Amino acid sequence: MREIKQIILHSSDSDFGNAEIINRWHRDRGFSAEYNGKKYYIGYHWVILNGFRAQHVDYDPRYDGAIEPGRPEELVGAHVVGQNKDSLGVCLIGADYKFTVKQILTAVTLVKSLQSKYGIADELVKGHYEYNSAKTCPQINMSQFRGLLRYEICPAS
Repeated sequence: MREIKQIILHSSDSDFGNAEIINRWHRDRGFSAEYNGKKYYIGYHWVILNGFRAQHVDYDPRYDGAIEPGRPEELVGAHVVGQNKDSLGVCLIGADYKFTVKQILTAVTLVKSLQSKYGIADELVKGHYEYNSAKTCPQINMSQFRGLLRYEICPAS
């Protein structure tokens, strides 16, 4: 098992999506890795949905805040140049700084779970833009997000 030292948040910069769609987008960008005989293109380890799973599809509340797996955690991600070796990538579906309450609650719950599993401090939960000033991803204030990690929050249902 590789050593996980940090968690990096991202956004899809799209109004819709899921792990399958991101897998196609990343395949088209040339991302590729193999693990246990299966090929993965998606660079993120987890994807948090916003209720719009595909373009031109109505909102479905069952998928608002739902978590889908991307790459296995054991596999190095492809989400931040120079930071993939020891990190996990979590992507929220959304654009223009618009995320649902359920997504944020799910993100906090997921990140806290990963922090507990790997012994990661709050200050090592970062946004993509904190490694690349040309990025705005994940389009949330990471200082405020890290503040939420200090509270007990009920998971989105």
